This record gives sequence, C-alpha cells and structure tokens, in this order.
Amino acid sequence: MDLKKESYRVVILTGKNWLAWKFQMTIILKAKGLHEVILKTPEKDEEKDNKAQELIVTRVEESILTYIMTCKTACEMWSKLNTIFESQSECSVHLNQQKNFNLKFEPPMAKFIAVVEEIVNRLRVQKEEMPEKKLGSLSRSLLLLL
Repeated sequence: MDLKKESYRVVILTGKNWLAWKFQMTIILKAKGLHEVILKTPEKDEEKDNKAQELIVTRVEESILTYIMTCKTACEMWSKLNTIFESQSECSVHLNQQKNFNLKFEPPMAKFIAVVEEIVNRLRVQKEEMPEKKLGSLSRSLLLLL
C-alpha cells in the first residue's frame, strides 16, 4: 500500500483531543500492519518504523511536534505522547469527576451523549491506575457505564 495514494480524514492531535486521536491512529496503524512498531522498537524493520513515524508526525499540530522531534523511533514518539497526554494523576481524575457533577443536559441529545461518553472514556482510562475508593464519588449513572 502506498501511503501517498491513500487519504484519510484524520483528526489532528491538538492536545485536547487525545483520546479520539489515539483511537483513530491505533486503527490506522493496525490496518497498515504498523501497530507493533509503536509498541516496541523494531529490530530490523526500519521501513515500517519510518512509515509509522510519518503517520504520527503528519497528524499532530506543529506545537506538539516539538515534544517528539528528538525521538528516534515511532515507539519513542508514541510513548512520549502517551506520557504527555494520558494524565493518570489524581488531579485529572478529580477534574473529570467535577465535570461529571457539573454536567447539565443541553440539547441536542446526541451532543450531550457524546459529552457523557467522553467523560466515561477518560475515567475508564484512569480507572486502571486509580484505586476504587478514589472513584467512589462518581455518580451511579456513570459508574454503570464504566
């Protein structure tokens, strides 16, 4: 497959859209047989690594490029982006909980559901790192979705 002949409508990583970008990039990398390259540094396949790097650097804002410019492999780039944007701190959990409690229905329904799903997805990611007692203050409705 020639990357230049294919075009995707890809979300550009801005920093605020990490979960959507990560999901989309993971699917694209899997479809191109490059997913393993971001999980571990390839020993012999420089071509795959170069293709994965191309996919990453062409789908981030210029301000985010500065974070990954010194990375030598796609695995390093992915790891650095994960470190920066996958905030697992208690502060982040607290902010997401606060969003949950301050959430008020605003039409249209589809937009409201998308906002709720985003909060749920962020809390799912954080739940792996946080003990249950830290998540105890979530509303019952969101806990059921987790």
